[in-house]
Amino acid sequence: MEEAKKNVWQIERHINLLDDRMLEYAEKIEGLIFQHKLPIKRFETLRYPERQAYLVEKGYSKTLKSRHLPNKYGKSEAVDYVVFIDNRWSWDIAHHYWFEFLGELVMDNYSSHIQWGGRWKSFRDLPHYQLR
Repeated sequence: MEEAKKNVWQIERHINLLDDRMLEYAEKIEGLIFQHKLPIKRFETLRYPERQAYLVEKGYSKTLKSRHLPNKYGKSEAVDYVVFIDNRWSWDIAHHYWFEFLGELVMDNYSSHIQWGGRWKSFRDLPHYQLR
């Protein structure tokens, strides 16, 4: 793990890196993805502070207090899902309808337990879901 901490590019995708409460909803989100045959995959769970600082510096995130950072149990309370088409990750604006579709599905079912970054006013973060 020390090596991963040093590597700002290291992407942690493993579902076991999620807080148990977020894990429950991530599994439900992935059930919706499967049920609707969406071209979306889990992109990132846990982040180290160095990666979060890098994402803020580049403008991809607006806070150093992300819910992706380890909580007191060393787990993430957030997960990102990204469009995955032709064996490539895509944040292309042309694919935003997939983010919107999934986000609305998730919020219709679980909005009392989790937040979707696509509904934030100051910074829309379409791939992002976190515990309330």
